[in-house]
Amino acid sequence: MEKTIAEIFDIENWQVMPLEQISSSLKNKKELSIYSWRNFKKELSPLSLYKLLKAKFGFPNGSQMLFKSNSTDNLIHWHYSFLIKECEIHFMGTSSGLEILIKITPEIKFEETEWTSLINNIKSKYSEYGKQMKEIQAEFQKYTLFINPYNRLNHSLNSLIRELNSLDTTEIKRINTMTSTHEEIKEYHKNLELWIKNTERSVALGTTIRMLSPVLAESFINLVILVFAKEEYKKDNRLYENLIRQQIDIRVKTLHLNCNGFKTQIDGESETFKNFHTLMNNRNDFLHGNVDPTRLMFEDVFFDMEYIPLFHEDDSIIIKTMKNYLKNVESNKAFSDYNTVKLFIAFILSHLEDDHRKYLEHLLLTRMPGYNHQTKGIGILFNVGLAEMG
Repeated sequence: MEKTIAEIFDIENWQVMPLEQISSSLKNKKELSIYSWRNFKKELSPLSLYKLLKAKFGFPNGSQMLFKSNSTDNLIHWHYSFLIKECEIHFMGTSSGLEILIKITPEIKFEETEWTSLINNIKSKYSEYGKQMKEIQAEFQKYTLFINPYNRLNHSLNSLIRELNSLDTTEIKRINTMTSTHEEIKEYHKNLELWIKNTERSVALGTTIRMLSPVLAESFINLVILVFAKEEYKKDNRLYENLIRQQIDIRVKTLHLNCNGFKTQIDGESETFKNFHTLMNNRNDFLHGNVDPTRLMFEDVFFDMEYIPLFHEDDSIIIKTMKNYLKNVESNKAFSDYNTVKLFIAFILSHLEDDHRKYLEHLLLTRMPGYNHQTKGIGILFNVGLAEMG
């Protein structure tokens, strides 16, 4: 029996399954024992395996190729099917990883440990078919995946905004402890602690949103330049670096000059642009820790004999602190900053030709685009099909 398994796992015994055999295999109800192997330990490179199979056997021939769409939006991307006497072996590159399937007659005994011999047999062929595999790879388009900084930041901001929107920072109503019951006093302190907790969290969220909203806007502009920059910038890295280091307003106003796809110039006098520019100018106060007391003032206090504080408004020190702690990072200001950025993005999109606009809208939703080393273009490789713009 070991010899039979050895024969099945010997690549030289594999015969490409013809189409009519694939059809009959799908319809054939005779019982075959099925075993599958998944590449959980990353023992095989899908790229190397595919190159080997294509070098020796040609294009993928498996049944799943009949149902595959001309995009990457498939559960199974490639499928090879081979016959070894009455048995079959299938190789599939799926969205969840590499899978190998064998169908053998019931009398053949198979142990899971025997997958190792198949893996070793495959790897032993790499050197023998090295030249052909290299020629095969030369025909491929090479992309390098990267994380879309705009998409990641936008997801983060949406998460922060949802949390901030869920927090109740309404000032609690004070009670007279002299006339309140023990339970009322206990409930008051519980509510006070929750209010302080919500307020402190709201400060953290509001500050973060106000700091990151301008960064989101700049990441959008830099993404536009990366995708649509004219050929001279893609060919000369120093020119490109100089372009993305210009002042943000200059970068925006010259998009139509430095990038493809713009049908009109960006109007620097529009209300949307002015709001965006104000937002970008204000970010320095957050990013550089600038201290401007006039923006954070809320109440006067007088001192008699240096150590006696006197207020116009009667409140405890903790109440005074917490009810003003959100100064300049209030939720409405945080939401307003984010909304300013979204309106600005829509404003820029409206200046693009339809095909460029639709492509960019798809790209903004893509977490993991790819960089094409040959064309220097950015490709949308997954979820919305294979597309590229440059």
